[in-house]
Amino acid sequence: MDTKKLILGISFIIISSIILFGYLINSGFFKKEKKPKIIEGQNPINKSKVFFEQTTSSETLTTTPKEETNITTTKEEKNTSSFKPLIDKPLDFLKIDYPFIYFYDSEEALVKQFNIENEVYKEKEIFKVINLEKAVFSPQNTKLVFKTDSNYYLLDLKKDLVYNLNPLTKEFIFLGEDLILYLNNNLSSSYLAFFKEGIMSKIIDLGIVNPRFEVFNKKILIYSQDNPVFSLSLEKKPNLNIFLDKADDYSLLSNSRSDLLFVSFKENNSWKSKIINAKKEIINSFEWGTAKEKCSFDDQYLICALPSNLDRFDINEWLFSPQNDSKLIIYNLKDKTYQEKTLKIKLDIVNPQLKDSRILFWDRLSRKFYQVNIEDISFN
Repeated sequence: MDTKKLILGISFIIISSIILFGYLINSGFFKKEKKPKIIEGQNPINKSKVFFEQTTSSETLTTTPKEETNITTTKEEKNTSSFKPLIDKPLDFLKIDYPFIYFYDSEEALVKQFNIENEVYKEKEIFKVINLEKAVFSPQNTKLVFKTDSNYYLLDLKKDLVYNLNPLTKEFIFLGEDLILYLNNNLSSSYLAFFKEGIMSKIIDLGIVNPRFEVFNKKILIYSQDNPVFSLSLEKKPNLNIFLDKADDYSLLSNSRSDLLFVSFKENNSWKSKIINAKKEIINSFEWGTAKEKCSFDDQYLICALPSNLDRFDINEWLFSPQNDSKLIIYNLKDKTYQEKTLKIKLDIVNPQLKDSRILFWDRLSRKFYQVNIEDISFN
């Protein structure tokens, strides 16, 4: 009898231990925190500006493991026509890639992803970085180039690696998922270079001050104030040619298929714009222009917000100082319809997108994301 009790007692202990061990494994008790590996070390951060926002800090660059948190909302709240933000707190815009929005939460020092389609809104933490000044995702969101203070870094989200980029890096562009850097020592050296897995390879010398870039028809368009637009082909030997003649200023945005180009240009102190194809044939033209950051361009729609001071609008000034918009333009490329909506709310709209008859955008004045019916923000 005592032997049976002993056997039952030992069996109970073994079964309890197995259950407890399984629970600890599922709860992540034995999991090791996974942090992106820093390549070439880290640099101290003193002060910088968050994209569109000035901040200061004395903390250093840090990383955190990826986590997921849920923010719940009711179906009635999601479908309300009132003018309410998707997330009711100031956030810094990084990207809209429907149904996801990407932003920097400066209070938590986190780059986050947010799915706006779920009935239960899902928020995902991507990366922790103190003092973010600028951040840009690659087209497929596998990489993130970000800047803190005067330093650029590349985060490879697939490999969980962070690379220190060359300190001469002044600007960059993604060609697909390939990263191209613009480097300048402010003296004699100025060039473009591929950066792949920590290795940099020079493409071509580039004697253009403060260049901006846009990918169009498998080429890189390069432009700056008071200069022509150049096209750079990388298919064979790198070749730089004039693509558009000189203007006072340009802002270029290709559509999602990269076969059409929206060209905003300033001539004789007046902004105008046009849509052209790869042969530079004009598809349509407009008597206004704006910064490409204030537009979206896909296979069906060109949507742009126009600043109220359009006659005096300066893109470089706008990048550092929010301004009010006066109109929202919606041009349907398929049926050639044109809508001009007069705004009734003070907004500085960034990257407006039309989804299911609702406008999704980020407002620089409030630093919040919105998805609203058009009539909620316009008179007509």
